[in-house]
Amino acid sequence: MIKLLLILSFTLTGLFIQPESSIKESQNSDVYICASKSSKKYHYKKNCRGLNACNHEIRKVSLSDARKKYGKTLCGWED
Repeated sequence: MIKLLLILSFTLTGLFIQPESSIKESQNSDVYICASKSSKKYHYKKNCRGLNACNHEIRKVSLSDARKKYGKTLCGWED
């Protein structure tokens, strides 16, 4: 009986908790991009390992601008 209750509580908890990436994307937050014309990704953390190869300025921009203005998509290291 206790085992069943534990399984049920963990299952129900998962229904109400959003993944971290969904929460971040639903907020009007700032992200980081490499100012290189060839870069294609945005990053939630300035120290993301996806930005290690950036040889240009790292800019803080809104998530909306990163997507719409710069055409960036989420870095694969931050999924």
